[in-house]
Amino acid sequence: MPYSFKRELYPNIKEDDGHFPEMVTATIVSSVISIVATIAIIAAYIYVRLNNPGKADRVSLRCVFLSSLMNLINSIFDICTILKDGDTAFCRATSIITLFTRIMGVIFLTLVGINLILVFVFKVKTNVRELESIYYCVAVLYGLVTISVPISLQSHEKADEIVKNYRCYYYIYYDQFFDHTSFLWTWFYSFLFFAIFAAALCSVIASLKLIREQRIITDTNSGPLHLQLYMHDRAEIVLAVKLVRRRSPKYLPLTTLAQSLRNPNAEFL
Repeated sequence: MPYSFKRELYPNIKEDDGHFPEMVTATIVSSVISIVATIAIIAAYIYVRLNNPGKADRVSLRCVFLSSLMNLINSIFDICTILKDGDTAFCRATSIITLFTRIMGVIFLTLVGINLILVFVFKVKTNVRELESIYYCVAVLYGLVTISVPISLQSHEKADEIVKNYRCYYYIYYDQFFDHTSFLWTWFYSFLFFAIFAAALCSVIASLKLIREQRIITDTNSGPLHLQLYMHDRAEIVLAVKLVRRRSPKYLPLTTLAQSLRNPNAEFL
């Protein structure tokens, strides 16, 4: 079927200037590249998971894996929208899946930044499994809210006979988003860009925290001579007490003193 459409529907995209075929070609190429890259990421994660489960047992890696899986599904359905004809039941279902996997892929990457902020910056002590369960529940809820409006609009919209003559890709990315109302476009991309903004903000905060920690370590190592001598003497006292305690239990008060040096808030027993 030729890539053409009514000039009066979208005057900014003309059927004789090649814009639409070029966008279809770009979609196919980018989708194929995305499929290859995501398969490589998924295979790498599975390999590490099987050979070194301890290193792979991380919330951030699982979120990256789920994001890659969502992106893989999204890329496959993007190609399907080009191969199928327009406004059909399959096309409408595909559009929902495409929107949902796209927003979920972004959300799972955002969770990586949020998890970094909670654990590294705010040092949340909640159980990891419980925290991860909360992440996934919030992510799914966010995705469902995002696609609630597209589902509602499709349920009240009658099939367009004109759009049936065009590709499903055209229905999703032109007719559905720009023809009837701009509310759908505004709704979906507001949620999408908010998730991207949250991920970027978390990355900036975590980077500033890391820079600050490195600066503190550097200042401590290159601090005044008396501070270095104090740290050296403190380490020597702890070492001496360990040796004394091994030889005689009579020096228990000295051992307690050394423990208090290591932890000023510790109480004497």
